[in-house]
Amino acid sequence: MSASRNLVEADSPIVVFAGPTISEVEGRRAAPALALDWRAPAAHGDLYLAARERPWGIALIDGYFDRVGAVWHKEILWALSHSVHVFGAASLGALRAAECAMFGMVGVGEIFEAFAAGALTDDDEVAVVHGPASSGYAKGSEAMVDLRCTLRAAVAQNLVSAETAAALGALAKSLHYPERGYPLLLERGVRAGLLRPELDALAAWLPSGKVDQKRRDALALLAHIEAHRRDDPSPKRVRFTFQATAAWEAARRVLEAKRRERDENPSDLTSPEFDGARERAERRALALEVATQHRIHLDDDARARAIATFLVTRGLTEEALVERWLRERHLRRADLERLACEQALIDRALAFVAPSLELSLADERALGGVDLGADLESGLS
Repeated sequence: MSASRNLVEADSPIVVFAGPTISEVEGRRAAPALALDWRAPAAHGDLYLAARERPWGIALIDGYFDRVGAVWHKEILWALSHSVHVFGAASLGALRAAECAMFGMVGVGEIFEAFAAGALTDDDEVAVVHGPASSGYAKGSEAMVDLRCTLRAAVAQNLVSAETAAALGALAKSLHYPERGYPLLLERGVRAGLLRPELDALAAWLPSGKVDQKRRDALALLAHIEAHRRDDPSPKRVRFTFQATAAWEAARRVLEAKRRERDENPSDLTSPEFDGARERAERRALALEVATQHRIHLDDDARARAIATFLVTRGLTEEALVERWLRERHLRRADLERLACEQALIDRALAFVAPSLELSLADERALGGVDLGADLESGLS
């Protein structure tokens, strides 16, 4: 992509990825001057696909993880390198902004600042379970960061002592994130022998007093973007050079296939066939990343053997067959050679991790029978 085509228009919209943290109605009311393209919480690839549309900026608030691949840091770097402003706050956005601030992603809010300073380090600090879009992404648990802020506010109002708040915070942290909520936390506090009068006072205050810091930070983010857009509408400028690694190119090809599938057959995006292809592609990308990290490479002889093996295993033993295979897939000879060498790298990477496969297989068998609940979704949301 040429430099001129990298530039986004100053009047392009802002894509917002949000769900349980803040509703679309709240967001549009908070930033009436912005042209917002409101979208569901982001999964792996969504930010890259949004950046391809050349918006002026992207606001990452909520995003999936756990059962769905999370937004990749590389997506953010690609967007920034293509002149798209990327902002983050409140949830996954705060976490990614802290991790990518040195490259130009802008973080806003107390939660971002805590991650950036190292006061918060765990992903589960912002994780919740929530309902689907049809429920308005109704929350099924409380984020640890909001629990912490609420307990600090309770101490400030002399409802509980600092010692009781610290004990409740430790109890909350010990819970798996889908279990975190005030009723269970208070119950655990009683069982732990904490002062009952303080727990009763906290329970009476919570309906009106609990702090939703994630929502506050999301609102602050939209206000920041509105001011930034007004004061400096120019495209993003960065000083780093984006490195298109083999793993990135493999992942990008999958995302481009997803985009084409979405455009051509919108109803088929959730088909088992597409899900299977995506899962295989994610394993491919991970294997290539292992090869990169461990500096696994092919010399000229190994490249020649890889190409020969690739052709033989696919029955491409004649030049006419090779040409037809390339033509049917809209590939060039260079693409065939790249795919062959990547497959050889994948095989070497898989051999590298083979000692841990038995344990992983045992874990997969254990996880295979677990019903995580079809009506709840996990997210840094």
